[in-house]
Amino acid sequence: AAKTQADAAVSKANSNTVTINAAKIDITKALNDSTSALNAIKLVDGRVDSVTTTIANVKSDVDKKADKTAVASQISQSATEIRQDLQSWTNGQLTNYSTIQSTATSIASAVSSKADKSQITQLSDQITSTVTSLTNETLITTQMIKNAKQGFQNLPDFVVVEVPTDIGETYTLSSSFVNRGTETAPITDVFYVRALTITPSSTNNGAYDGKNVTLPALNSISYIAFRSRTAANAFVNGNYWVKFSKAPASQSQITQLVNDINLRVIKGDVVNQINISPESILIAGNKVQITGETYIENGVIDDAKIKTLSANKLTAGTIDAAKINVLNINAANITTGILNADRIGANSITATHINVA
Repeated sequence: AAKTQADAAVSKANSNTVTINAAKIDITKALNDSTSALNAIKLVDGRVDSVTTTIANVKSDVDKKADKTAVASQISQSATEIRQDLQSWTNGQLTNYSTIQSTATSIASAVSSKADKSQITQLSDQITSTVTSLTNETLITTQMIKNAKQGFQNLPDFVVVEVPTDIGETYTLSSSFVNRGTETAPITDVFYVRALTITPSSTNNGAYDGKNVTLPALNSISYIAFRSRTAANAFVNGNYWVKFSKAPASQSQITQLVNDINLRVIKGDVVNQINISPESILIAGNKVQITGETYIENGVIDDAKIKTLSANKLTAGTIDAAKINVLNINAANITTGILNADRIGANSITATHINVA
């Protein structure tokens, strides 16, 4: 009986050993699996770090670009109008803008860059579209100057100009003044956003000086006043010194009324245009060229100046000899008719001048 119990104990011990060995194998496998999983996690973590770095680099690039370019939009509404403005800025400078202004009687829209501007104005009885190329853009024209003394009684004589300006832009204010005799006092009290004093570069007639001013935020309309001297002034966008101009460098415009259409192109002092009305059609230009086949129905030219005319181009009609003064005629060109002696006026007719066939 004791032996049987001992054998059973040995058998049970052997069985426990096998179980422990199996558990040991399972633990070893689990450790290996854990190590593999940890390595995989580290690999994924490395990839995540790489992606994070890439995203950070992209964000940095976007931030840099965002610092260079910005867009601002604004919608304003009053009892009489609605206005929508959109502006694009690059490196702190306004590069492009568009605006739409609507009232009960009109709609006006404009799109502009640094060099060009297009504008459309629509009324109930008129549509006008204008495209302008701004070369050394002159912001002030002579029509914008007003005598403003009555509006500001506490100041001496001066003139004021309302100037459409761009937010954040830098402008140059230049003035050419006529000095009075030997007077050398500085030219004072020139106002632009704030009071500025411009001192002439010399005491000669036409002495000038200038100031650069950066516009404050939300300043789309500015006023400039000149006083104390007779002046011919200029106010330009950029680093140019120019006088007042009546119109931009070049411009095209189409104006349509109920009974009239006008198409014109302007460059400097040259104006070329076509005007159509119920009464007539006007074509006016520095040079007018017509090419291709031209047909004028029932056309009558009462009078004309023709530089050259070839006789072989006269193919029909009647030419009245009484209306023609011939200075030289060759008898060889007389091919028909009767020539009477009383129609010949000559000092002498000799046989050498007579050829009988």
